[in-house]
Amino acid sequence: MTSSRLSIVGLALALTAPVAVCAAQSQFVYHVGGGGTMPSGDLGTYANTGWNGFAGIGKAMASNPNLFLQATAFYAHVSHDGTSGEATNIPGVGVGALYRLGTGNVHPYVSGQVGFLQHRYDAGTSEYAYGSESETKGFLGVGGGLAVNRVFVDVRYVAASGTSFIPISIGVTLGGLKK
Repeated sequence: MTSSRLSIVGLALALTAPVAVCAAQSQFVYHVGGGGTMPSGDLGTYANTGWNGFAGIGKAMASNPNLFLQATAFYAHVSHDGTSGEATNIPGVGVGALYRLGTGNVHPYVSGQVGFLQHRYDAGTSEYAYGSESETKGFLGVGGGLAVNRVFVDVRYVAASGTSFIPISIGVTLGGLKK
């Protein structure tokens, strides 16, 4: 199975997993956004700050409307030092939980996620590059943020072997939210 087919299958599974768990509970909540990405760990030794984008779906638990099960797809891009066009692209999918602290229009939250990402090295036009490569690996992400009405600011740490980064994003929530 090619890596693009594996990505599509993984995305489909990640987006439907929370639905099966809590299909009869409450309305779906959608989230979309993007921002900056700071590479860390091994990736941070050769990559520069880049950008990210994400989209996902969530569902509040009927027993606790502050607890959401979520599935998210993301894409991050970080360039490398120099002007040769070398970069690392990081698509991924994950499932996890988000817990809102408090109720009302302004509330902080914490979240955790597990999933799969691909570390896709693009050699660009570098004459010293070894060619483009791709590696799929599992990741663990933890983070938190602050939501004001339907707008949120999110900071998280995503860790995978050799591919760790910190996305700092702003996004918007669409769909049904219970206060």
